[in-house]
Amino acid sequence: MNPKSRPGWIKPVALGGALVLFLVLIDSRLGPLPSLGRFFNPFSGFWLNADDGRPKDVKLRAPGLNETVSIVFDKRQVPHIFAQNAHDLFFAQGYITARDRLWQMEIQTLAAAGRLAEILGPEMIEHDRFQRRLGIPQAAGQAVEMMKKNGESWQAAQAYAEGVNAWIAEMEPGDYPLEYKLLDYAPGHWTPLNTALLNKHMQWTLSGMGDDLPLTNTLSKFGADFIALYFPERRGDVPTVIPSGTPWGPRADSSSAAGPDSLGGFFRSIPFLRVPDPDLRDSAAGGGPTKSQPAPRSKGPASPDPLPVLPKSPTPGNGSNNFVVSGSRTLGGHPILANDPHLDLGLPSIWYEVQLSAPGIAVYGVSLPGAPAVVIGFNRKIAWGMTNGNDDVFDWYRITFKDSTLGEYMHGKQWKPTRKVVEAIKVRGGATVLDTVVYTHQGPLVLKSQERPANRNSPSMHALRWLALDPSDELLGFIRIMKSRDYGEFSAALEPFHCPSQNFAFASVSGDIAMFHHGLFPRKWKGQGRFTMDGSEPGNDWSGWLPRSAEPAVRNPAQGWLFSANQTPADSTYPFYLGSGFADGQRPKRLAQLLSESDSLTPDGAFRILMDDYDMHASELLPALLERIAKAPLSPEDSAARRDLAAWDYRHTAHGKAPALFDAWWRQLYRAIWQDEFGADSTHYQWPDKDRTRRMILEEPDADWYDNITTSPRETLGFLAARTFREACALTRTGGKGREWAAYRPVQIRHLARIDAFSSLGVESGGCGDCVNALKSTHGPSWRMVVELGQEPRGYGIYPGGQSGNPGSAHYGEFIRDWAGGKSYPLLFLRGPGSEAGAISYRISLRGK
Repeated sequence: MNPKSRPGWIKPVALGGALVLFLVLIDSRLGPLPSLGRFFNPFSGFWLNADDGRPKDVKLRAPGLNETVSIVFDKRQVPHIFAQNAHDLFFAQGYITARDRLWQMEIQTLAAAGRLAEILGPEMIEHDRFQRRLGIPQAAGQAVEMMKKNGESWQAAQAYAEGVNAWIAEMEPGDYPLEYKLLDYAPGHWTPLNTALLNKHMQWTLSGMGDDLPLTNTLSKFGADFIALYFPERRGDVPTVIPSGTPWGPRADSSSAAGPDSLGGFFRSIPFLRVPDPDLRDSAAGGGPTKSQPAPRSKGPASPDPLPVLPKSPTPGNGSNNFVVSGSRTLGGHPILANDPHLDLGLPSIWYEVQLSAPGIAVYGVSLPGAPAVVIGFNRKIAWGMTNGNDDVFDWYRITFKDSTLGEYMHGKQWKPTRKVVEAIKVRGGATVLDTVVYTHQGPLVLKSQERPANRNSPSMHALRWLALDPSDELLGFIRIMKSRDYGEFSAALEPFHCPSQNFAFASVSGDIAMFHHGLFPRKWKGQGRFTMDGSEPGNDWSGWLPRSAEPAVRNPAQGWLFSANQTPADSTYPFYLGSGFADGQRPKRLAQLLSESDSLTPDGAFRILMDDYDMHASELLPALLERIAKAPLSPEDSAARRDLAAWDYRHTAHGKAPALFDAWWRQLYRAIWQDEFGADSTHYQWPDKDRTRRMILEEPDADWYDNITTSPRETLGFLAARTFREACALTRTGGKGREWAAYRPVQIRHLARIDAFSSLGVESGGCGDCVNALKSTHGPSWRMVVELGQEPRGYGIYPGGQSGNPGSAHYGEFIRDWAGGKSYPLLFLRGPGSEAGAISYRISLRGK
């Protein structure tokens, strides 16, 4: 129709229709989002979150307090809480943390409990089902019962919950954090169960998953000789957490060293393997032969289709570091402790900085929003830091059921009854979903037949034995740690801490330094749980626990320093099997080198060590690769890139160009070596890791594995190196990545709801996965801390975020730029609410009725 011929009524009717549509939209929910009308409401919508809108220097009533609590906030908005008793201290901690981080606290516990569908609708049903199948809600309930028995942790968790609820009770809908308005729901009632769920969430993060299933598929495809050669249980060239030569406690008895039929019986327990009875003890301990190859690659043990797994992460593993240095090796003559736990980066930050003071308690550090106490920090007498222990406390058992009802299963040549728990998954906008979780004595059946796996290590029809499902009370450990005054009290305080295992670094003003590889360790035979196991064989079950006296630990070593970087905890003389998934890469070697060279360390020097961006993987590998392509025909542009790499100092600085090119080259070469061997379904398998592949390149330049078995010409290492170098040059020149490291590997600190506007994207910083500063794109140092233990401990720290969880606040992500640049802040450890007046921003006084 010609526009000029339209009747005159069309335009006003169209505008009226648009207005009606807009009015409908603003009062309707769009998927998980709220009605736009409520979100934009000027009296209760997002406008009220434009800043913190909090009164300063006020006196507030908080029913439930016994005495008045004084809270002073420094210039960085860190609360320093001064109470007259422990109940009021934890009440105030809960109150203030909820004020700053309520939505974060609640959404994490809802995720752990498998209750996101209640808020976000049907899209989250499978997530919730998986959490229930893992047994996390049941385990959190058991943890609450443990807290009740212990008393001290229960009282702290209750007081914390009272404080959270006191803050919630003060809010009107217009006061709710922005995310509640976006998702159109109200805060729930907080209980100690929420705190237990938060702990289970962290246990999953640090001790869940593993690689049992993909490694089992690799064993099935290539055989035991391949596993022994390319997946050694330990590396002899990486320093251990506890220095080599440290004497151990009670020796292992025969039942702890091997299964009922040693490892031969173990391999026979995997039903689809058809391999001879191997004895991997020598090759596992020492690496075995380095030049020989397994059987021809086109042959080998017959195996069925691999069990399905999801693609493996290109950058697996943790990157945490901690170290302690004796006063004999520091400039000031006092011990220095440093720590930077590496976790997934997010906003709001995983940590909330706080000082807690009450009779018997004076501590500064970081807490988990949703839990009382301090996790990592220092008091007037000691300091402590943690890295993940990486011990194997997560095993899969193949279950033989009597029939499709899953009511009975075979164990020890008899049928045993399963236990069934019906979980009700509430769904926003939909009907409640009922799901039956089946339990054997080993644990829950996470994935039933024909169900899609939720991650790459969840086999169907297998029961999960996971330490986090056993009753424990880690909160009690943290409460006792922050009260400890010396080595003996700190060691005793660790006792309730079971999971996840941690490397606890310790230093005291009295001059002690120590390292504890601590947790509750199942008594296992060597190799137990490395692959999926036959659940019908009783000899595959965990058989009790190692005594506390058997855990790897050391105090005041002669070398004058200790460190951990997630590596193997003890040398080959240690008599117990703890697992094989330790991070024995180049990072612990570099950290040991830096510490051995530091004989007059300062706090600034300790921070520089945490920020070290030297790549030992590149320094060992790159010269050999450059030699391989020295005569390769290259374009002028690629030849210039080769010269740039040859001049590189192996440091991953933010604006360096060589780091991006090397990383791209390594990834292309690694894929070219192994992709053809594992085939189109390669993501079902565990590939040899970076360190073993580097060693093969350096020591086995003529290995068969460089040849692509899908092509007729025989490829060599030199051919692959040249081809993948050209590919890497092209990749770093195209695709918008640029050639600077920060552009190639941008740091992405995403909001928990993955809302880009609330995220900090494209952060420029150095470091790499193989550096001490093991900063990856979305995973890195979540808290950097250095403490000098003089007469008055002096602390320095920073994390990538800000104290406020409100995206509209100036304090939401205010530390990120300084964190990325390697800066730190003095940690203000106040003696009382009236001290350091010039450093105080404002005060709050909380009073009971």
